[in-house]
Amino acid sequence: MKITIIAKLLFLVGHVEAIAVIENVMEHVAHVLKKDPLEVREVNMAPPSVPRLRSAPLEKNVFADKILPLLKEKSSYKQRKQEIGAFNTTNKWKKRGISIIPVQYAMDYPPMMRYGVQVSIYKQDGTVAITHGGIEMGQGINTKIAQVAAYVLRIPLDKITFKASDSMIGANSMVTGGSFGTDLCAHGVKMACTALRDRIEAVRKILKEEEGSEPAWEEVVLKCHSQNVDLTQRY
Repeated sequence: MKITIIAKLLFLVGHVEAIAVIENVMEHVAHVLKKDPLEVREVNMAPPSVPRLRSAPLEKNVFADKILPLLKEKSSYKQRKQEIGAFNTTNKWKKRGISIIPVQYAMDYPPMMRYGVQVSIYKQDGTVAITHGGIEMGQGINTKIAQVAAYVLRIPLDKITFKASDSMIGANSMVTGGSFGTDLCAHGVKMACTALRDRIEAVRKILKEEEGSEPAWEEVVLKCHSQNVDLTQRY
């Protein structure tokens, strides 16, 4: 007997359909009232005091207060919308469009959501190796974590490398999903890199005083190793 298994994606059943329905309602209201759909969405954003169905209560709506106004400003939304309107008026068959659609995703961090991370700096060339309890599966977790590490340590991205996740460093790590893995692993790497940066700061200052200029990262790391400064940090 031959058994054929067909792989299918099953994720957030009903969410996409519900979002499509309510967004279509917003578009319809905007069309009838002859308003920008974004204006309709803005006035219907739930204030922080309104209970959320699947996430922790909000103290303030950072998106509505800061992110959305900045997004509209940086993207020249109003100007581009006017230009597109003028283009559509003069072109019968070819049309253009622009839209900003805010989406709320339930985010909360239960106590059991934890991931182990380890950051190691190698004395030979100052390379930084990172391993964590998350799983890279195309969502870009390693890219985001590399950016965090490079920012905290003040080094180029090409100095960052990753080692495969395993059950030694990532013992008891939770599943990677719902953006938990990316955010929490990035936080762990940030804390580990901050500890390393603070640890080697004294050596960097000494070298700077001796040489009269900012020492290279590789030089600082090598000096730290010669003085038995621990260049590995777990979190």
